[in-house]
Amino acid sequence: MTKIGYMTNKLTVVMPVYNEAGVIEKVVTSFHNEIIKKYPNSEFIIIEDGSIDGTKDVLLHIKKKIPIKLFMGKKKKGYFNAAKYGLSLAKGDIVFFSDSDLSHDPKDFWKMFEKLKDKDLILGSKIRRKDSFYRIFISKVYNILIWLFFNVYYKDINAGFKLMKKEVVEEIAPKVKHMRYGFWAELVIRSVYSKKSVEEVFVSHFERSYGKSHFKAIHIPKAAVKEFIGFIKLKSDLRCRLH
Repeated sequence: MTKIGYMTNKLTVVMPVYNEAGVIEKVVTSFHNEIIKKYPNSEFIIIEDGSIDGTKDVLLHIKKKIPIKLFMGKKKKGYFNAAKYGLSLAKGDIVFFSDSDLSHDPKDFWKMFEKLKDKDLILGSKIRRKDSFYRIFISKVYNILIWLFFNVYYKDINAGFKLMKKEVVEEIAPKVKHMRYGFWAELVIRSVYSKKSVEEVFVSHFERSYGKSHFKAIHIPKAAVKEFIGFIKLKSDLRCRLH
């Protein structure tokens, strides 16, 4: 079990990026200044997922000024695969993951870091969400369904803002495979069932200032069917593990 001291463990920050040309320089710079520069022995991994809006050029420009480890994709792999790939590259004793749409405050890392000393996984859950009504509604229904299926409940289980020890990255993340729209939800559920200690910390959330969410209302029916099937498969996996 990794023992967390005050900034003595190696830290990896992982961030997937897709079509965020208008904000990505501000996002990367703010996370670098607020976390990487203040945390000795840290690395910043950017997973670019086949962007077509100029994001690649912006990231290459950033790389000349900021010491990021940049992995570029020729075609889109999707959030699930990008997140999993990014975590597989992390070398840190602790790993911080954040989405790249400027909706999170990097200062909240420190609030979560303080809790990690006694926990394995910290969930950064959005308070006073600035999302559209339908996204907030879907999130609430999703959380309730997870509670009914798995007896695991957190207010924002699937948010892409997580801090974890390397044991979670190495032992749990590679097993995540069923919930294609709920990578983080499945990781949290598997962590709970594996007796990892989990805590939820409320963090700030800002309205998207560039572009639109990559998940649209038209995707809901297809996503719902796939997630329901994923629920059933994950439930079966966990049942087999317990017997």
